Amino acid sequence: MPILLGIDTGGTFTDAVLLDEKNGILATAKSPTTCQDLTVGIKNTLKKLFSPDQPHINLVSLSTTLATNAVVEDRGSSAGLILIGYDPDILDTEVFKKIRPENPIILVRGGHRISGDEQAPLDKKAIKAAINAYADNVRAFAVSGYFGVRNPSHELAAKSLIRKLTDLPITCGHELTSSLDAPRRAVTTLLNARLIPLIYNLINAVTKVLADFEIKAPLMIVKGDGSLISAKAALDVPIETIMSGPAASVVGAGYLTGRPDALVIDMGGTTSDIAVLKGGSAMVSEKMTEIDGFHPMVASIDILTEGIGGDSGVRLSSKGDIKIGPTRVVPLCVLGNHLPAVIEIMKTRPNNFRYAELPFFILKKSSAVRKNEISSACHEMLDRVAKGPLFTPHVLEEVKYPSVYAQSIDYLLKEGLINASSFTPTDAVNVLGLYETGSAQAAYHGAALISACLDMEVEAFCKMVIAQVQYEIAAAMVCCALRADTTSGKIVKQAADSFFFNQAVKNEMKGLLSCSIALTCPIVAVGAPAGTYLPDMASLFNCEISVPENAAVANAIGAVTGTISQSVHILIKPRQGGMSFRVHTTEGINSFKHYTDAEEYARETAARIAIEKVRAAGADMFEIDLIKKNFGVKNKMPGRETETFIQTEIRATAVGRPRMGA
Repeated sequence: MPILLGIDTGGTFTDAVLLDEKNGILATAKSPTTCQDLTVGIKNTLKKLFSPDQPHINLVSLSTTLATNAVVEDRGSSAGLILIGYDPDILDTEVFKKIRPENPIILVRGGHRISGDEQAPLDKKAIKAAINAYADNVRAFAVSGYFGVRNPSHELAAKSLIRKLTDLPITCGHELTSSLDAPRRAVTTLLNARLIPLIYNLINAVTKVLADFEIKAPLMIVKGDGSLISAKAALDVPIETIMSGPAASVVGAGYLTGRPDALVIDMGGTTSDIAVLKGGSAMVSEKMTEIDGFHPMVASIDILTEGIGGDSGVRLSSKGDIKIGPTRVVPLCVLGNHLPAVIEIMKTRPNNFRYAELPFFILKKSSAVRKNEISSACHEMLDRVAKGPLFTPHVLEEVKYPSVYAQSIDYLLKEGLINASSFTPTDAVNVLGLYETGSAQAAYHGAALISACLDMEVEAFCKMVIAQVQYEIAAAMVCCALRADTTSGKIVKQAADSFFFNQAVKNEMKGLLSCSIALTCPIVAVGAPAGTYLPDMASLFNCEISVPENAAVANAIGAVTGTISQSVHILIKPRQGGMSFRVHTTEGINSFKHYTDAEEYARETAARIAIEKVRAAGADMFEIDLIKKNFGVKNKMPGRETETFIQTEIRATAVGRPRMGA
């Protein structure tokens, strides 16, 4: 039987799994992710995985946070955006104001109406001038035509011109989505173009790592909807790999448990991702995909992400309440294991210790590039931290203006110029003996410092930290379940913030009234910390909870057990009051006198394009599913009711497994 290799590069760990389609999981491995160079972490993980013997690999699949992180950090390559037929006022909208100046925006005449008819001829001279002006300064081009999803002819003509004059990669809006919303589609197209050079570099790097291990198998990438796509095809649509990691975990959870209906939670070091499985499939939505406040027009699994994980920093509010995350820090047990000297530093409580927002220690960040415009206090901090970890209470005790230096430390952390180490939930479970990693002494002395501020015993404080983690995850799970049941975001927010929810979770009501919550499906918990923090959720939600074997590497399992899925969406619209019918496809528009001819053409074209796409995505054997939906408006008249035909939607979906290497 073929042997498959799944790899997941998460924010904290890089996981890998070997899987035989007949016998299941053969081996798993885990190593720290090396964010500066992902291939180092992948190499280290594969060395562990292949010890002592390396089998022949027939397929490799990778889930990655690269696209998501690049969008969040605005880290893509420069690209030129050609807007055809757009009103110049669109540049004043919020979504366009965020586009950085190194990504030139060129407005040219052309575009279409919603009917697909041309609103103005395409200005090819302006496009040629733009290409010649910017080709040397950008690494890709994006093209978005007004109503290009109704008629892509102008986008295709612009793409042809760019291809003749440059060797740069090109993205057209109609290739990514069939949905209306011109501003979002334009920015999504630009984001995709900016990601192409990044995904190219990643695929090249991973290919070289595989070559080092003499692996010649096909390479697949996980998309945000949980399906797979060949590395070659991903070069054209890298934005579809947004939310790749969380999607892989949901697929992996479904594989490990075989449960058709479940609430899946993947708890990692940085975040907790929650999704709903119904009928064996995750809920997929284009509307719910959100990154840093922007909704790109790509379909992804409907996942609720909370910035709470095992390595989330623990903070105290001014009232003494515990807050978890969203910032990830180095746990004290990890720092103490590498630098035992920090244990002695924490043993003596500074006179001015008031644990709040700042971390315990600030650390040198090897990949950071110092900025010239930072303040003298920031420069001083960088010089000092270069010599070794700094205990922030000592730093603030030594300087003349503590508030100025506290602000400088906060600024350097937010800009990513230094790292932080502080108390985390990982330290709390270490102190309680629930999980062992690194230096238990370092974790204990960190807990002792904070618990003294609260006038608490160390053990009681650590239990309170774990309870807060569970409370915040429970709130997120309720939000996710409600989001699956209702479209009202207001209801979801009100329910999670309600008095009754708080009482049900904390179980503090002792009078006549009691509150409880029940889930109608089981919870499936995956991720490295899942077995430590989440089993108590069963009694809280009055349901079964499953932490399956190999839950710690569910992402890597999902990366290699998913299927390839490609969909095509085609519209049939009436013309001249129903005297003729127009079919809108990604290839252009065609008109027919009779509806039956239009539908036959739409079905054949949708199936053909879906087959072409699924083969390009890496599948040999596949199945085609065609769905037809008619839309109309009912007209009520005295004594009778009629319906006005609006449109027909034809969706073809081709699903199959990846082709295997020899």
